[in-house]
Amino acid sequence: MDFRLLLEFAFGLILIFLILELKLPPARKTPIKTKRLLFFDFVKGLAIIAVIGMHVADHYTNNYINTLKLITSFAVPLFIICSGYLLSLRYRIKIDLKKYYSRFFFRIVLIYLLFTLFQYFLTYIRSGAFNVIGFFLDLILGYGNYYFIPLIIQFYILFPILSKFQKFFKNFYLISAIFAFSLFFLYLDLKLRALAWNSNRVSLCFFGGYLLYFIIGMYLPKLDLSELSSSKTTKFFVWFISSSIILSLLYSKLILTYFYPIFIFLFFRIFYNYFSTSLMASKIFNLFGEFGKNSLVIYLIHTNILVYFINFKYSKMTFFNAELNWIIRYILFVTVVLLLSYICSRIFMYLYNRILEYTKIRESKKKN
Repeated sequence: MDFRLLLEFAFGLILIFLILELKLPPARKTPIKTKRLLFFDFVKGLAIIAVIGMHVADHYTNNYINTLKLITSFAVPLFIICSGYLLSLRYRIKIDLKKYYSRFFFRIVLIYLLFTLFQYFLTYIRSGAFNVIGFFLDLILGYGNYYFIPLIIQFYILFPILSKFQKFFKNFYLISAIFAFSLFFLYLDLKLRALAWNSNRVSLCFFGGYLLYFIIGMYLPKLDLSELSSSKTTKFFVWFISSSIILSLLYSKLILTYFYPIFIFLFFRIFYNYFSTSLMASKIFNLFGEFGKNSLVIYLIHTNILVYFINFKYSKMTFFNAELNWIIRYILFVTVVLLLSYICSRIFMYLYNRILEYTKIRESKKKN
């Protein structure tokens, strides 16, 4: 087992070296509101659709469902890569910790707290009981599929520390050390969650196995990703992916699975670079970008909408009608849940932002 771990660590180091060897020029010092940030809305839009797709797939029994889940397993790591990138880009010069944590609290923590309270309110209506200890436990570990939010919260807390490490250590050494840390917890997770993916809640929401994705995301702003579509880089990337898949199948399928979201991220970047100048493609990218901008609230609310449709008798006639092809039913189900979640997220964020603005105005008046 120790030899196997060392072999996979060595193979992972080779992949890290190849990723760092992408011959890209340094990133230009461009303003925050640039075209390249629209790409991250697009990626987050794809990721949230993949999340909904995985959760919808749980309610279908089909020989292809496990393959579908494996394909869409890039979703959570992709969100983490995007978080690392955007935080590193926003705070590339200096971090004002007071403003940083204030922004973090209102943009993520408070919204998460409100939705967790909402879930317990629904539980109270159904059962008439409110478990205070259970509430705080769910707040720390994540209620149901909410495990992803405590995971992201940990990365936001760690970011100021990791950004200092970036300044003192060379990229290869830092990323390699973090890869060793992540690989250890990846193995530990596989043991702790051997029965089911959510059999150990602490392991599920702990950042250890995902830390490599975050630090890769923090590294990427140093490069001009728009150059990924150049023919030289694309040829290198195709060779890199092909050789990685072949070697992984021979030596380590686990490492291939682990690096898969990073490959997907780079592939999406090349795809976006090639087609973003097309009018039709840009409209599609903007559509996915709308989902990406509202991905946090869509993530928090989509489970309730999904459960409602599963229990609604007329939806069973449509989404689980054996007379319809399962792919049609699946796509229809994902689309309906996505659109309704998006509408609810827009309504929630409108009200949330209005309330925040109102409280800020009142506070400023009191100070004056």
